[in-house]
Amino acid sequence: MLDRYHLKQHILPSAILIIVCILIYSNTLEVPFVFDDRPNIVKNESIRIDDIKPESIIRAASNNFCKNRPVAYITFAINYYLGIYDVKGYHLVNISVHVINSMLLFYLFRMTLVLIYKRKGDMHDHSISCIAFAAALIWLVHPLHTQSVTYIVQRMTSLCSMFFLGSMISYITARFSAKSLVRYALFSLCILSGMLSMMTKENAATLPVFIFLYEWYFIQDQSVKWIKQRCLIIIPGIAVFLLIVLLYLGINPVERIMADYSQREFTPVQRIMTQWRVIMHYIGLMFYPDASRLNLDYHFALSYSLFKPVTTILSLIAIITMVVMAIYLVKKELLISFSILWFLGNLAIESSIIPLELVYEHRTYLPSMFPVLALTVFADRYIRKYRIKIAAVLIIAAVCSYWTYERNELWGDRIAFWEDCIEKSPDKARPHFNMGLALSGSGKKIDAIKFYEKTIEIDPDFKDAHKNIGYILFHQGRIKESIPYFIKVLTIDPDDKQAIENLANALLAGKEYKKSMTFFAKLIRIDPDNAQAYHGIGYCLASKGRIDEALRFYERSISINADNAETHLHLGISLARKRQYQEALRRFSEAIRIRPNYTEAFEGAGTALYMMHRYRDSIRFFNKALANEPDSESLRNKLNEAKRMMDYETKADSIMSI
Repeated sequence: MLDRYHLKQHILPSAILIIVCILIYSNTLEVPFVFDDRPNIVKNESIRIDDIKPESIIRAASNNFCKNRPVAYITFAINYYLGIYDVKGYHLVNISVHVINSMLLFYLFRMTLVLIYKRKGDMHDHSISCIAFAAALIWLVHPLHTQSVTYIVQRMTSLCSMFFLGSMISYITARFSAKSLVRYALFSLCILSGMLSMMTKENAATLPVFIFLYEWYFIQDQSVKWIKQRCLIIIPGIAVFLLIVLLYLGINPVERIMADYSQREFTPVQRIMTQWRVIMHYIGLMFYPDASRLNLDYHFALSYSLFKPVTTILSLIAIITMVVMAIYLVKKELLISFSILWFLGNLAIESSIIPLELVYEHRTYLPSMFPVLALTVFADRYIRKYRIKIAAVLIIAAVCSYWTYERNELWGDRIAFWEDCIEKSPDKARPHFNMGLALSGSGKKIDAIKFYEKTIEIDPDFKDAHKNIGYILFHQGRIKESIPYFIKVLTIDPDDKQAIENLANALLAGKEYKKSMTFFAKLIRIDPDNAQAYHGIGYCLASKGRIDEALRFYERSISINADNAETHLHLGISLARKRQYQEALRRFSEAIRIRPNYTEAFEGAGTALYMMHRYRDSIRFFNKALANEPDSESLRNKLNEAKRMMDYETKADSIMSI
């Protein structure tokens, strides 16, 4: 049986964290895929596995949108294997990772407080557990973390943090283990967990730095002598860290970074200066995380100089002050000093010169951990009455839980979510575009066009907005109106395969066969295995009476994609025009196999059978076609003609038998 000590110190706090996490994230299970979920999960073919064999897992880990994050993609692949695109499974994993992190954090906080206070006799065990639990609870329910938990793709952040914490806890436990075998096993686990963290998200590169800092701060009592003795270890450690950075950035990191800046609206200097203000924004959100202040897609004004805006220099001064405080407080306020370095250090990669997006709330997930502990300890020190302490924790946890639940409610309504983003970032093109996607996905195509047009008004070269308007107009039968939008996309990106295909199809629908063939040919040059391009050329050639040439292109299309019912249909029609009715019938049958209620294929098969004088069979297929289109006059005429010929044939047979 469990003794009362373990129940109170370990089991009960963990159970509470689990229950609270489930409650505040219970309304996220139906939150749909949004934003970067699409390229990383929904449109990512490499994670679509049918088994969990090693070759499938390797495929899932490679050829992804983010090449250096195989562990995260393996988890997405397993989610796909278990439930395809049922979002509930993905959210359950994210929630589980978040609650595990809160429990790991509770143990890490407890270890840290033991190292700071208990061995000096400043605080007893019960108080340490209470403070660690209060800090872990507040961190767990903090609304700022909704983006890391509810936004499916940001499992990359939370999972990376889980392995990061696991590595640190393994290291600390190993350092105080009396048994050498256990110690070596824990150090091995530390390395393994660190590697998994690095292979989940690149900002885990700071892990060796923080293990070293933790050792110096809390185990070596900030000994300068120890630092000097470890110089021979520190220098190779720095070299390993730089090697890891080079592995991720390539042999020419500067060249790669500058190439990425060509796709950004800011320069390296502007990004670094803006990040000073972004860091202060993160701090503001940590202290006041009202759901109304949170946003997925910020439109953050750039810093063009130290004084434009003036908050740039003020933010820099604030950050320098924090660093100076961290150095000054090393001996006096150990935890505050470490927490400042933890916060700034874990933001260092994503707030550096690397040309990432300027602001994302999920970047605070790991950095916010130790600051929450430091603030909890600080409050405990100056709030004397035990009841007031409990009340303060409960009030903060309750308010944060409410804001978290409220924010998650918004995530659950795709249209309301993007309305919120537009309200907070009205002059940014991307929220308007995503609102268009949300409306289009809900069947509100006309309303979607308005938001795509607003996107173009803000950013005239937002090619996907042009493409989507053209696509909607095309499928509404407004062919001529759609063509200029596809042409505009190609002026922005001449090699956009989808736009080339859309334009070729639009020209084909408008019976501009020569122009259509030109764009289908261009598509084949870019993508030699594009089945639709060969199909399109075949259709154009057949429409111009060049049947033999059309047959070759149809057959090439089928050799690439044998499951396109439309290609089989048109190949059958062309074969019928050459009076190869038996082969045509085989193609019509194949089209029906692929698409069981394919009216045109039923009609084609009926026509081929009619021409083969198999009138009874042709009647059966014409009837199937009419069942789908009962108002079709041409089908009814064909059916009546087949019946007439069958009656005529029956009468002729009767006469012959006499």
